[in-house]
Amino acid sequence: MVNHRGKRTKPNARARTVSALAVMLLALAGTTLSACADRPGARPPAAGRPVAVEPALLSASALGADWAAGTTSVDGVRWPWAQEDCPGYRDGDFPAQRHRQAAAARQYLRTTPRAAALQVVEAYEPEWAGRALDDVRRVLLTCGSYPAYGGQVSFSLLDSDFAGDGALLVRGRIVTAEAPAAVSYFVVVRRGLVVSTLNLPDPGDESGARAVAARLVEQLDRV
Repeated sequence: MVNHRGKRTKPNARARTVSALAVMLLALAGTTLSACADRPGARPPAAGRPVAVEPALLSASALGADWAAGTTSVDGVRWPWAQEDCPGYRDGDFPAQRHRQAAAARQYLRTTPRAAALQVVEAYEPEWAGRALDDVRRVLLTCGSYPAYGGQVSFSLLDSDFAGDGALLVRGRIVTAEAPAAVSYFVVVRRGLVVSTLNLPDPGDESGARAVAARLVEQLDRV
């Protein structure tokens, strides 16, 4: 891992368990981190025949002509809303994860201006996809603002139910002493048993994030 001053540092347990939510914000704040879609310790898929989730991953062109697809992972994909550094976060408070059947994740990279995005697609047992969205709302209440990574991390729910099946639009922000405040958006959409979450750099306004939400829904309709 490389820190914000360009010096190489040894990875530690804290870096290995950094939440997917913070990856984008930290990158924008000047800290380089590997994608945390694929981490040790993720729960194995629940029993039963899973829905195919890889077809719900976007192509890089869906984000724009200057984006390229990075790593795609289907093993050890963590829940994108896990917040290990939030003082009030407890895995047991979010039961839907014990009913997840399959998951896939993909990074997206842009060189100019430098940015990264991360999509996680999850399939749940019947009746649990909606509860997974309830768990996301609970995370936002429990961990709406907390100190971490040398600054203050915060998340705000901007809108819901705007793209069917309980879609969520969330703005994330991190403020540190050594870099300007960084902002990114998190879009969550659902179709039946499948939930798709994308975090992306601030597109300039909410309309840009809503446009991406529409593309996520279109991709889910192909699953």
